[in-house]
Amino acid sequence: WTQQQNQPRTSLSRVIEIDARNPAAITTSFKSDMNFGRGFQNAVLGVDGKVYVFGGHQNGNQFDDDQSILTPEAWDPKTDTWELLTDMQTPRNYHASAILMQDGRIFVGGGGL
Repeated sequence: WTQQQNQPRTSLSRVIEIDARNPAAITTSFKSDMNFGRGFQNAVLGVDGKVYVFGGHQNGNQFDDDQSILTPEAWDPKTDTWELLTDMQTPRNYHASAILMQDGRIFVGGGGL
């Protein structure tokens, strides 16, 4: 899989559902768009059932913090809406990670040239 360099990123979001009893029964559905088009972002399912998206940038270039998105977003599957969260201070792009910790907090690190 290769991302095109210098191409605008998409804000589209989808849900992919896989039934463990029947793995061949895969369904996908489009959901509401994120507020920002992102490339090289990270996503984590929180303990509250929301999907948290961190970092990325709009130009899709590796090893580049230009056009970084510092505003994380949370998607609520109950309402199919995206909520903007508090801005990060460091860009989290290529080679960044987001990890759900045992206590329910989300660690975001790496990236930031």
